[in-house]
Amino acid sequence: MTTVTLTNLRRVFSDDFVAVDDMSLFIADGEFLTLLGPSGCGKSTTLRMIAGLDAPDAGDIAFDGKRMNDVPPGKRNVAMVFQSYALYPHMTVRRNLEYPLRKQGVSKAERSARGEAVSDLMQLRELLGRKPRQLSGGQQQRVALGRALIRNPSLFLFDEPLSNLDAKLRSYMRAELIQLHKRVGKTMIYVTHDQLEAMTMSDRVAIMDKGRLQQLGTPQEVYNRPSNLFVAAFIGAPTMNLIKGGVDGVGEEMAFRAGALHLAPPSTFAQRTGKLPQGAQVVLGVRPEDVLLYCGNLAAFVTLIEPVGHETIIFLDVLGHQIVARTDAQTRLRQGAAVNVAFRMENVHMFDAADGRRFA
Repeated sequence: MTTVTLTNLRRVFSDDFVAVDDMSLFIADGEFLTLLGPSGCGKSTTLRMIAGLDAPDAGDIAFDGKRMNDVPPGKRNVAMVFQSYALYPHMTVRRNLEYPLRKQGVSKAERSARGEAVSDLMQLRELLGRKPRQLSGGQQQRVALGRALIRNPSLFLFDEPLSNLDAKLRSYMRAELIQLHKRVGKTMIYVTHDQLEAMTMSDRVAIMDKGRLQQLGTPQEVYNRPSNLFVAAFIGAPTMNLIKGGVDGVGEEMAFRAGALHLAPPSTFAQRTGKLPQGAQVVLGVRPEDVLLYCGNLAAFVTLIEPVGHETIIFLDVLGHQIVARTDAQTRLRQGAAVNVAFRMENVHMFDAADGRRFA
């Protein structure tokens, strides 16, 4: 079992591009942690430094409290699964699975026994005699996972392993990885730009942008209480509605105004935000599921309707602001229809318009 500690980690490339900037993070023994963020945010670079494939320019990496910066990749007892599967095309599934053990000098009998045990775990026994070109994408990914598992590593690292699969296979493999984590109980660090993977698979999610850690928390925490505007806009599909405006009044008399839109948050909102000065520039955030149709006194009209099977996404013009609402599949509206709406005010968020930090 392994804990991973990153302390003030920094990586700068030759063109002075700062890929990872002052990254500090503790990953608990047996935890499934996901590094989530857009392309170029530094998540894969962080993973490569943990694996030893990239060297940090500053900061420390520790496994179970032992500094690993100068330990070569082969000595870290880490298994890495890549997006590309990286299977040997001339080898059968059996030989691909056993290859790490051959390199370690493990006896033929033990290689065979461990290979069959892993093939059973990954449901590959019927495929042992095939070569990668004879396998589907999902089967190839299971072989790559099995090859990582057969080494019995202390730490698993996954670099966007499902991004080459179609939607149905991704859903299936997400469930496979969740079950694998439950069975083996090892520490797993997973990199993805897909928030659905992060939110459904992880114990905690570390959200990155421009090389820096933006928020660390459970999937529920990062969704319900985003720490800043970046996280608020990145997490959720459709994304959070963000309305820039100003504060009128103070304390329990505080109200939010953005053009013709005027909202009075509940009294508890003032307690959460602290004492915002009169005229403070803020951004109000409201999730699409917290936009309520057929109630309230905000005049709106429908600009677009997107039926997506189990729900309907409604695009609205609310007093000059473009707002998205999530409703059930039975909602019946037509484009151009007028409708009154309200926001579920106990769930709204407020951010500083200048630096993006969360007030409440």
